[in-house]
Amino acid sequence: MSAPRPVGLGRPRPAALAVPCPHCHATTGAPCTIPATGGRLTDPHPSRIEQQERAA
Repeated sequence: MSAPRPVGLGRPRPAALAVPCPHCHATTGAPCTIPATGGRLTDPHPSRIEQQERAA
């Protein structure tokens, strides 16, 4: 059993995760992936960021 993570630790989640990704089809809240390998990306695809900005 592990202790809860203290507030302020870790990387903040990008606002773009509030919308699905049109590039890799990641669902809302899920990180973007590399379509060919399925590897997770640390940052959202640019098209996802643009979609989130249009939705805001």
